Amino acid sequence: MPYPRRRAPIACEYCRHRKRRCDGRTPVCSLCATAGVECKYLDKPPEVRKARRPDNAGTAALLQRINELENRLRECQRNESGRSACSSSRSSTHEPTSCLGDDPPTSTEGDRNSDPFQVDDGVGQTGGSATGTPNAQIGVLPDPLTGMSVDNDPPIAPGVSTPQTSTLGFSPSIWAAQPLPTSDWLQLACASVLNYGPSSIPTTDEGGYVIIPSGHHTTTSSLLSIEPVRALVGYYPGGLFYDLEASREASPVIPSDMMSDDLGLLLSQVDLSQGTTDRLISGFFAFIHPQFPIIDRDLFPDVFEKSKQDVSKHIYGPSLGMCLLILALGALGSTDSPLSPDDNDSAGMPYFIIAYRILTTIWAGSFDDDLCQPTGMLLAAIYLCFKSRPLAAWKLAYMSSCNLQLLTQRTMSGCYDKEHDDMLSRLCWTCFVVECDSLSEFRLPRTGIEMAIDRMNFPQLDACNERDNVMFLALCSIRRLLNRIHNSVYRSSNKHDLSPIDTVDQMGFNSRAQHALLALVSLEGILSELERQLDAWYSSLPEIVKPDLCSTVPSDTQDAWLRLRYWSARHIISRPCLIYEITWCKKGEVQPEYVSRHVERCLDSSRNFIRTSIHVLTKQTYYSWMVLQAQLSHSVLIVAAVSCSSMKHRVPEWRDLLQLAVEAVKPWSTRCSSAEVILLILQTLRHKVGFVTSWQTRRPENASMVGNKMVPVRHRRCMLITLKIPNPH
Repeated sequence: MPYPRRRAPIACEYCRHRKRRCDGRTPVCSLCATAGVECKYLDKPPEVRKARRPDNAGTAALLQRINELENRLRECQRNESGRSACSSSRSSTHEPTSCLGDDPPTSTEGDRNSDPFQVDDGVGQTGGSATGTPNAQIGVLPDPLTGMSVDNDPPIAPGVSTPQTSTLGFSPSIWAAQPLPTSDWLQLACASVLNYGPSSIPTTDEGGYVIIPSGHHTTTSSLLSIEPVRALVGYYPGGLFYDLEASREASPVIPSDMMSDDLGLLLSQVDLSQGTTDRLISGFFAFIHPQFPIIDRDLFPDVFEKSKQDVSKHIYGPSLGMCLLILALGALGSTDSPLSPDDNDSAGMPYFIIAYRILTTIWAGSFDDDLCQPTGMLLAAIYLCFKSRPLAAWKLAYMSSCNLQLLTQRTMSGCYDKEHDDMLSRLCWTCFVVECDSLSEFRLPRTGIEMAIDRMNFPQLDACNERDNVMFLALCSIRRLLNRIHNSVYRSSNKHDLSPIDTVDQMGFNSRAQHALLALVSLEGILSELERQLDAWYSSLPEIVKPDLCSTVPSDTQDAWLRLRYWSARHIISRPCLIYEITWCKKGEVQPEYVSRHVERCLDSSRNFIRTSIHVLTKQTYYSWMVLQAQLSHSVLIVAAVSCSSMKHRVPEWRDLLQLAVEAVKPWSTRCSSAEVILLILQTLRHKVGFVTSWQTRRPENASMVGNKMVPVRHRRCMLITLKIPNPH
């Protein structure tokens, strides 16, 4: 059998003359470099160039990504041509659409100009052609997330209140918000700026939706598993905080003896007098309602009076459970009160226990159109978030989401009035925020609320408090942007490239570092586009809610949370570059300019987050548990950067930042809680990092390092002892 001859398709003149196998490297191949001779290549024919295979997995990933984007673009063009006839006929009849209507009217150029604060998010709103032809006024940017061409619309003066989208270009993977008929810009003008998605026909492929990936590696536990961080804090299991919270939830939120008591007996033990209920209801609408405006303040008194009458008749329905939860939240809702876990532990709990029993008992068989059931479940989830019980809160939000999505399917048929639709829209968006906050830190099952939101309007709110309404919509919109960041950057497929678990093997260090750099290069366009979307979101916020980022002192709790959301988004966009530098970069090695830029922004975001969060952790809020987790993430990365000699100068005030984090977490550290572990890790870092930096200062010249980090002794993990690695040369 003849043996087929194999020759390199590309070879230099020296290798051809010597009959050697050339590796085809440019500008000098390996053999020419070893021999010290000039390396010359003959002109390569076009067919040979096409025949070359990718040199590494990074190039293959880039080619695969390009092919995916091209396929999406072709699909968009096919859908656009198919919709042209339908769009033209629809534009002739401008009928108002309901909050959850199926057919949004086509927006015109006049609509875009009258739409206040209209900002393109880079995913489908276009001002030019789908091929990326430059617009006459605004440059059209290619969106690396969808392959579409998008424009960058500046903020426009207030005119109408709801999202407007262009049908010139759209992504088939996004369901956009639809315009609502209104003339009052307080309901709300800024809703348009918070729209992330163009008008399009929904797809049935769940992979096309912008959701938090089930295996994403943005969580704090994932951050603790990467090697540079593990060298500082030691080994912790991947599901550390889930296990901690699950063990806490094993002790029931409600004592078992109260679950067996008669509801009538429990109701007789709570204070339902007129004076007490009026005070608690006022507390709810003063402190909780501005953050989650889901209850109609004008309609609630009638619902409450009817529930009191039902109690006298021994009728315990979902409306009673909802009213009791409003009383419970009003009892603990003074968010401006100082933190005192012991005193606040039982605040509102008697009301919560009764409501919990009523709602969870009815939930399994609840299929009617009453919104009190999902509203009560959602309020119960918010109550448990105030209690820093994230898993129990997620479970109640999960149950509420299931009911809401059933109601959403019925609402789309148009059989309900506008008040019902508006209430349902507010509930869905609030449930979306609560559920996604849990999914961003835990790997939990999804209800599908993220996909339901993609075809839903931003909610219409009353105009009684303009600032609170705008703030709520701003938080909903940046939650969607955070989901997009999770989806685009932190998928499980690139976890080991961007967040390596083991890099101590010196033999494969250079090849793995190169592979990590290629993976980072493939994300350059996506990171830049996400950063542009975040800047556009901030620039388009109305002045009444726009935070002053030059200061780290918030005006109130809502302002603080909007700031923290912004710094979190900015941080996780740039985090892959920081992890790459602390993991792979050697001292004195020059990195690409965009990597250094993102590293600086990541550290700056962590610095601002810590300084802002200390004002939130002084009181009991819905966000307390999430802020504690984020404190650890930001502190760990700052310390990891300081432990690298090449980045120590970038955070000169690291000691002050770490001290602020420790002092802020300490009051929350209760037995067997996540805060207790967070405090332990922060205190360990504070003690260790001083030794690390002092060792770097005194390190002898012949002491080597693997990459830009020290190598811990394997059999003594509890001590940060470094090894002198002999120079192999």
